[in-house]
Amino acid sequence: GDVLTHTLGGYKHDHMIAGSAVSWLRDKGRPLADEGTPWSLFVSLVNPHDIMYFNTDLPGENVQDTGKLLMVSSRAPKHPLYEKRWNAPLPGNLRQPLDAPGRPPAHGEFNRAWGYTLGSVPTEAARWDRFSDFYLNSIRAADLELTRILDELDVLGLADNTVVVFTSDHGEMGGAHGLRGKGPFAYEEAIHLPLIISHPEVQGGRDCAALTGHIDIVPSILSMCGVDAGRRAEFAGRELPGKDFSAILASPGTADVHAVRDSVLFTYSGISTNDSELIRIIAEARAAGQDPKAAVQKAGYRPNMKKRGSLRTVFDGRHKFTRYFSPMERNRPVSLDDLFRWNDVELFDLQTDPGEMTNLAADRKGNAALITAMNDKLEAAIKAEIGVDDGREMPRVEGIEWSIDRLDL
Repeated sequence: GDVLTHTLGGYKHDHMIAGSAVSWLRDKGRPLADEGTPWSLFVSLVNPHDIMYFNTDLPGENVQDTGKLLMVSSRAPKHPLYEKRWNAPLPGNLRQPLDAPGRPPAHGEFNRAWGYTLGSVPTEAARWDRFSDFYLNSIRAADLELTRILDELDVLGLADNTVVVFTSDHGEMGGAHGLRGKGPFAYEEAIHLPLIISHPEVQGGRDCAALTGHIDIVPSILSMCGVDAGRRAEFAGRELPGKDFSAILASPGTADVHAVRDSVLFTYSGISTNDSELIRIIAEARAAGQDPKAAVQKAGYRPNMKKRGSLRTVFDGRHKFTRYFSPMERNRPVSLDDLFRWNDVELFDLQTDPGEMTNLAADRKGNAALITAMNDKLEAAIKAEIGVDDGREMPRVEGIEWSIDRLDL
């Protein structure tokens, strides 16, 4: 299972996780292969997740880490792995205002919540250089652990009969658009992830432009293992909504962007980032040595779930469309009036605007046809992959009904 950690968790535990994988390959993987028995191994390294808790303050500074944060931040450990300076360029939109025209309030709400949780990072370049260095060094540290595992496949003679899939669950904003981490936003830095596949029968070193999503990984791996669609559904107890992309592995470089699917769906539903005021009360209570739950009750505060901190996004290879909505006002808009009444809307053309700086939805009238078309694509993707989008992913909170389509108040 996953090793659940917080501050410097990757630095402390990834060597153990990789070592456990090596031990499993020696103890189980090689013997199973000798028997002719198929096996699978899931290895979940922590890093580069340590970046979440990184403290950009220099020794003696208390700018980001005020001593009153909800979580514990940390500077880079004193280790040779973390000494390299990369001189990587900083995002050109690092100083984009969170309240710039066309930006949804959810971005600012998230940034305030994150400030109470792990501190606010000023936009001075030196801080973000330290942030970038730590992130890249954390990735390099993870790469070294991955190399241990891949080398063991070679040593044990398993590499020629093993498919290796590498991916991640989310990206890192790294200062782009004035944000860090991941949250209620669908920028490329957060949701465009690596998917690298090494197959013993496929020539490596090639890129593929075809759209894929995490939902496609399971059916594709099963297909690579010779499991047909009928048996895949039997194993899962239902039809898997993902697409099988195994067919394009033979010639990935020639695959069209829509070779696997017409669009990719991304969703975000979060309570902790929906209302920063709740996080402020909890953080201040903990800093004062008080019980956070009692402090919230004393303040008589209930999270403002009317704020639009949930989102649904569709990307068709060129245009990216997102609607932000209140988790208590779930809606399936069928008209532009419905769409803009119940949602904050974003629309980017990544062909002409790869930095996602111009929200085309701000010109509702001029881009009405494109907005309508992308909304239709989003609704089709939700229907195909989620079905009824009724809030079943949300936790149970007394007095709140997530499945309400919308509240006409």
